[in-house]
Amino acid sequence: MSDPIAHGHAHPHGHSWHLPDGTGLHAEPGRLTRDRQTGELCCHVCGEYFTSLGGHVRVHGYSAETYRAAMGLGRTTPLVAAGFSQTMGDRQRRRYQDSTACRAVLAEGHELARRVELNRLARAAESRRRADDAAARRTRRTRPSPHTSGTAMRQERAWRSLRAPPDSAGSRYARR
Repeated sequence: MSDPIAHGHAHPHGHSWHLPDGTGLHAEPGRLTRDRQTGELCCHVCGEYFTSLGGHVRVHGYSAETYRAAMGLGRTTPLVAAGFSQTMGDRQRRRYQDSTACRAVLAEGHELARRVELNRLARAAESRRRADDAAARRTRRTRPSPHTSGTAMRQERAWRSLRAPPDSAGSRYARR
């Protein structure tokens, strides 16, 4: 981590900008501030400089995605220093070139992508995840409280029976 004052940056405790909720910022919203010598990025919230902001912003209660949104950055704006990004890319390329095991593992994904099968699998996984989330919400919402009266429990059962899936016999939504 570099000293912002030594590299010609504003004092780390000054707030020159503010979010709509009043939170003081150390860097201009909508852009990343980089240290000219090290390439490190300034955290808008605390003013310290980091090679990678993606992990750091969690200490402020943000995910990389929510940090980008709150600070007015693009959804795909990298939160890593350019040099670090280059180093990681070089390391990954060398690993791929030097390791037959790595290439073998990735070859399956490459083949699925070529056949457009990867997109279908991703959509199916997302659909299953959404269905599981919806089922979990329904379970939480429909589970009667131990303090529920007998009348309320009967009403709850009746409500659930109305939402029950239709009988598959004669239904146009039956599984094939």
